[in-house]
Amino acid sequence: MAGVWVPADGSARWFVVPHGTDQRLLVERRIQHALPAYVPGTLTRARSTLVRDPALATNTEARLV
Repeated sequence: MAGVWVPADGSARWFVVPHGTDQRLLVERRIQHALPAYVPGTLTRARSTLVRDPALATNTEARLV
């Protein structure tokens, strides 16, 4: 990550990255760090594999863990 630009009204967040950055790694990093920080609960609502919330597990899922 080279930098972040946010307009004065705070309506957006632009991430500036070097040319040639691996896009897959960039997206993974945003999912793991930006979503929880700026949109709390998103990964839980989407049932992301990155979040293990026992309260959302089915009986089968809970048994397997």
